[in-house]
Amino acid sequence: MKLLHRIDAKRSRLRAALIAAPIGVLVAAATASVISLDSSTGTSGDVPVVSGGAAAATTSLASALPVLGGSGGPSDCAMTRTGEYQRSDPAAVGLDPQRLAEALNYASANGSFTIKVFRHGCLVGEGLRDALFERAPADNWGQTKTVVALLTGIAADKGWVDLDAPIGTYLQPNLGDAPHRAVTLRQLLWASSGAEVNQVRGLNFFGDVSRVRDWFAQPITRAPGTYYFYDQTATSVIVYVIEKAMARAGKPMDYQDFAQSYLFDNLGIPKSAYFWQRDRSGTTSGYSQLFMRPLEFGRFGELILRNGSFQGRQVISTGYMGQFATQAPTNCGYTFLTFTNACRAGQTRVNVGVPTRIERDGRPWIASAPANMLFTDGVGVRLWVIPELDMVITRSGEQEFDAAPAISSLDVDNVVPGRPGAKGTHDFFRLLMAAVTDMPATVRATILNSGPYDQPPEVSGLDLIQYINQPTAPIESYSGFLLPGQCDPFGCADENNDGLSKLVLDAPRTLPGIVGLKQRPDGGL
Repeated sequence: MKLLHRIDAKRSRLRAALIAAPIGVLVAAATASVISLDSSTGTSGDVPVVSGGAAAATTSLASALPVLGGSGGPSDCAMTRTGEYQRSDPAAVGLDPQRLAEALNYASANGSFTIKVFRHGCLVGEGLRDALFERAPADNWGQTKTVVALLTGIAADKGWVDLDAPIGTYLQPNLGDAPHRAVTLRQLLWASSGAEVNQVRGLNFFGDVSRVRDWFAQPITRAPGTYYFYDQTATSVIVYVIEKAMARAGKPMDYQDFAQSYLFDNLGIPKSAYFWQRDRSGTTSGYSQLFMRPLEFGRFGELILRNGSFQGRQVISTGYMGQFATQAPTNCGYTFLTFTNACRAGQTRVNVGVPTRIERDGRPWIASAPANMLFTDGVGVRLWVIPELDMVITRSGEQEFDAAPAISSLDVDNVVPGRPGAKGTHDFFRLLMAAVTDMPATVRATILNSGPYDQPPEVSGLDLIQYINQPTAPIESYSGFLLPGQCDPFGCADENNDGLSKLVLDAPRTLPGIVGLKQRPDGGL
């Protein structure tokens, strides 16, 4: 108990120091352009670490925080719905404290607003700015897609949807043509609907009238299920289909109420922890725009790590979770709206399509991490789950690990946000994996490259076709005119058209969560 009191006191002092710290110090510590990690830097054993003034600033601020505990902490922790994360000493869970600190310092110095490492259910390390940012709702960006995939599993388990049934089964008869209505939820989860992607529609983050109808306006140009293209419109179709399917099954419910009752309540996530943007027609955004506290990310990691179970309750069936983790036939690096590190030579890995779509031979996204790792991909937001190491890592902060290294090496493609991983991510996992003291030889054998990053810069150029292939897309997406279903700037016929009003009403509810005045729910439906 004395040890825990000392930890809490140390964290409180650091929290106060960070809040009072001059902005210049934080900016200096966060400026990744002065950090390098390659064969010319200092090392810890055979693993490079950051060096120089910024590294010193990072270490001085972080030394009290990233490595939690002193000695003799629990070797296994139980994550609960109503409790906060149980903390432990890294050494008690098979992690070298100094090397873990080096990995966390690197992460903090390279743009991470928050970075947390969990092992055996215990929180064993976090970054120097977590105390400032972990309670502030942040856009989950592409990680929102993984939440949608998990919710789809619940809907399938309840029998409300069949992953292999045409989505037209659940939709009103006057929406969409036959080719679109024949697409299945499984094909949408694989990002392989066959619709021609248009980035003007997909990257319309705040002005979209109806993202569902944007997808129906994209022509089907390939056989569904045969071609992967990371599509920012298709995931909102999944949301819409599930809402319609619930109503059809006699369970009419707003999608966000469904998410709260069937998933978030079962993970202990209160409504004050997030708000979720909708398009103007009222459909919850399935591709991005879930603004949630980074503090909650570890709960999703625990759910995935435990194969759909949380605190002893099977929230999502093991059968669905097995499908969730299986490589898509159209991209070895993708599963159900989530990424996998399982690619191997002879398979085809496809990138996220920006600035251009590229197919490559099957190399894992992150060669310095184990092959069975699953992870989310957003603009700097990540959740990495390594089942064989019983480990979860969470990150927030829009500056990607790869941004500064890509700029310095003219790796043009990997400067673009939302890439699954390049040099910066490789270096972080190289440090983190070196901290694991009890790694089984079978797991280590799946790590393709524990040395320096060895891939050449990627300079593919901008594929303008993705932006101009549908000339009416700007009018349709931003004004609603010409979209299927009688739409205008205020919404579409037969829809709730309450997206803006809901946002105004929902966002303020996060204030109690920001200041720590909230009550975690103890289970849901």
